[in-house]
Amino acid sequence: MTIINFHCNESADNKGKGGPEFDTEVDCTYIFNWGTKYACVEQKNLVCRTSDGKKHYDLSRLTRYSAVEVAESDSTHNWEAVYGSKGTPNRRQLYINVCHQILQDGGAVGCPDDAAICAITAYIICESFHSACPSLMSSIHQNR
Repeated sequence: MTIINFHCNESADNKGKGGPEFDTEVDCTYIFNWGTKYACVEQKNLVCRTSDGKKHYDLSRLTRYSAVEVAESDSTHNWEAVYGSKGTPNRRQLYINVCHQILQDGGAVGCPDDAAICAITAYIICESFHSACPSLMSSIHQNR
């Protein structure tokens, strides 16, 4: 049996087509990975907003995009926050993106691809939250 795992790679060789790369063999099953631009799915232009029942809040201006999607600027890097006091073992560096997955940039390299929030303690990724914005925003609002 052969398994081919396709994944998005906008800059794949062969005009974006890429090609299969052998990964492993398990019990006569051969596994290949194939990075190609044809596996990339356009992100839906999701409505990035929440409401408190009376007012609506548009959060779309807080969304960060990669330099591939927009021109390089400060808005092409994740939001960052620090949780905990300096020098304490519980101090965490938080990388955040609103209504979009974390950008694989700087200290956020290695965070799960579909995470919207990634907390790192001493180089170890310790937790992440997926980028389902509407449900994330409503749960944040409910937990105030």
